[in-house]
Amino acid sequence: MSGANPFRNESDPSDFHFSNNLFPNSEPQVPNFSQSAPSQPVSDQGSSEGPVLGVPRPEELTPCKLDINEVMGHAFTIYQEQFLSILGGLMLLLASFSAVAVFIPQVIFIFGALLISDPETASPVGEFFNVIGAGISMFGIVWLTAGNFLIFCYFMLGYQQFLLNIVRGRKPQFRSIFQGKNFINYVVIGVLMTLLVQIGNCLLLLPGILIAMTFWPTGYLIIDRRCTVFESFGIASSLTDGSRLNFFLMMIILTFMNACGFLLVGIGYVFTMSITFLAFILAYLAISGQPNYLQSEQYQSKYYS
Repeated sequence: MSGANPFRNESDPSDFHFSNNLFPNSEPQVPNFSQSAPSQPVSDQGSSEGPVLGVPRPEELTPCKLDINEVMGHAFTIYQEQFLSILGGLMLLLASFSAVAVFIPQVIFIFGALLISDPETASPVGEFFNVIGAGISMFGIVWLTAGNFLIFCYFMLGYQQFLLNIVRGRKPQFRSIFQGKNFINYVVIGVLMTLLVQIGNCLLLLPGILIAMTFWPTGYLIIDRRCTVFESFGIASSLTDGSRLNFFLMMIILTFMNACGFLLVGIGYVFTMSITFLAFILAYLAISGQPNYLQSEQYQSKYYS
């Protein structure tokens, strides 16, 4: 079913194609990345910086079986080579989220509370400020609770795009953390995935695990390919076919690694969490037949020739 995506406008620069391998009866392929990568850096659509030792984004997605050793090995290698950028991006993410989702609503709540006086002794003007203060405080509480999910989705969307650019070999740009695109679809996917997994967990746990292992790439498809919500579910199911068990095993490894990091006074968790984010993105690229910069001709010739 090769050709233009029927769900998209042909003039859309983010348009992409699917290979015939997305049919359920096809076998996962292992593309030769070193041959498909260009000899010269090629900038991607919508990117202000071209790859340094990188690869372009392929137009076509080709389902491939997940290799845990390769993904984890690439995650540690990229983490070592891009340590400052990856950790700096994570610190910026955490600081921004703390400021917008925690500090600001608390300030709003306290400001509203300061406007409230004793209703028994308050004058008509004081009663007016009591109403205003109560409304402001309530707004701060809503921001601090319900708004946190939306704020987290926005910054996580930007951070995932930031890491995706690094994995493809582009120069890190911290401003991309604040440029979350396709935000509405990303939020809808987050809500749907949470509901589906929780419903599955209520049905003796196994259905929830199966749902998570089948549709986990939906968020990355929205970030990377600007998919619609329904489109991302269909593509994710095709991409994960044949790799769900391997991804489940990789999740166990990452969970154990994060638990060990958390035991180190919690500080190690910051580092293991970054590796986990990297591993997820590399796993997405691997199962969709997309190379990372370690598989480019430039990198191979520079370090292995």
